[in-house]
Formats: sequence, C-alpha cells, structure tokens
Amino acid sequence: MLSDWIVRNVTPQLVKQVLGPALSVLGILLAWLLLLRLSHGAIDRLVRIRFNETSIVPSSKADTVSFLLRSMARYILGFLAIALILVQLGINLTPILASAGVLSLAVALGAQTLVKDLVTGLFILFEDQFNVGDYVETAGASGIVESVGFRITRIRDSSGKLYIIPNGSIIQVVNHSKGLALVAVDIPIKIGKEPELEKAISVLDGFCSAMTVPDFEEAPRVLGPVGVADSKVILRVAGKARASRREELERFLRGEIVKLLKRESVPFG
Repeated sequence: MLSDWIVRNVTPQLVKQVLGPALSVLGILLAWLLLLRLSHGAIDRLVRIRFNETSIVPSSKADTVSFLLRSMARYILGFLAIALILVQLGINLTPILASAGVLSLAVALGAQTLVKDLVTGLFILFEDQFNVGDYVETAGASGIVESVGFRITRIRDSSGKLYIIPNGSIIQVVNHSKGLALVAVDIPIKIGKEPELEKAISVLDGFCSAMTVPDFEEAPRVLGPVGVADSKVILRVAGKARASRREELERFLRGEIVKLLKRESVPFG
C-alpha cells in the first residue's frame, strides 16, 4: 500500500532535506519578484524626478531611459536569483566558475551577440536615435516604438503587428518623428475652354485660408502647378505636420479637397 511505503521510507530527515531547499527556492523567487517590482518603481520615480528638473527633455526620452534601466535590472536580478537557487539545490558553483578559463572562448563567442545588442542599445539612447513613441523604419520593420530594452527594441506597426528586434540588428534608422514632414496632395485639374486652372487655384486658396486644423504645424497652401499630363495640370496643396500624422492628414486633406471641387463644379481627376 502507498501509505505503508510512505511510513517506511519518508523519514523526518528526508522531509527536512527536501522541504528545506524547496522553501529556500520559493523564498528566493518571492524575493526576486519583490525586488523586481521595487526596482522598477524606484527607477521610474528617479527617472521622472531627474528629467523633470530639465524641461527641455521630452517625456519620450524619460520613457526610453526608464525602459532600458528596468531591462538591465531585470537581467541582473534574474542572474543573481538563478545563482542562489543553484546553491540551494546543492550545486557547487566553484567548479563552474573555475572552469571559466577553459570555457572562456566559447562563452566569449556566445556573448558577442549579447554584447553587441547592449552596446547598440546604449548608443541608441545616448545618440538620441529614437525614443519611445517615435515612428521609425529599421531592420525591415516600420511603426511606433513601444520600448527600448537592454537587448531588444519593440516596434508595433499600423496593423498591430509587434516586431521584436535585437538591438544589434539595428544598423540604419529612418526616424519620421524628428522635425516636421511635408503633407502634400496633388490634384489633376482638367483644362478645357474655360479657365478651370485659375478657378481651381482661387477655390483652393480660399479653402486653405479658411482652414483651421490644429494638427498642422504649418497651414496648407497652394504651391501651384507641379506637372502637366494628358490635358491636365497637377496642382499641389501642401502643409507641414508631425511625421507620424502625415498619412492620416494627407487622407483628410485629399478628401476635403475632392468634396470642395465637386461642390464648386471644378473638373478634376
């Protein structure tokens, strides 16, 4: 019977040998979770206090620094927790550490990628290549930067896909959130016997003058003809806005212009 086997074999000494390390491992895991939460909270508070002292530092920069420091804390605390758990399980770390000389070449080769990711992440931060919230293109991905970590950067595109990119793979970055982007719409105006071009320019000038859209940093204006094709003159209307809003504002501007030209009976298309 199982109960008889337990009585014969499960001794108080055996229970102590098994239960002691198990409780120690559980305590280490709980302490790791507690320290992880405390360190994340302390990092967030310190970063906010530090950057709030300088008004010229954007909040996205503070978010980027906070993500990076939290990632470093997570790796360090995780390494220490694993080492303590191995000790509690009776695994002597001294031979492992002593064999570092023999394994140094293998470890160095294996750590090259990790070191490259870390160094690249630090350069991304210090060179201000991009921050959390920026719209970027890099390593075959484009989207909004969600986090910059110790080893990886997370980018989410407009369809909701999340790209997890090792920092070492980030060689070239196109940051669309630095400065202002040109929001331009080209409208083909049909040219006939009537002065449609002059009418179109007049209508669009009035539209731009009356337009009040706070999303534009520089209000749209008619730049004039930019091309001719098949009895049509291409008129360009352009303004400036944040790069992350360029496509959205171009769609909005194009839709409003089409409705206006139809209302004013200006031939286009």
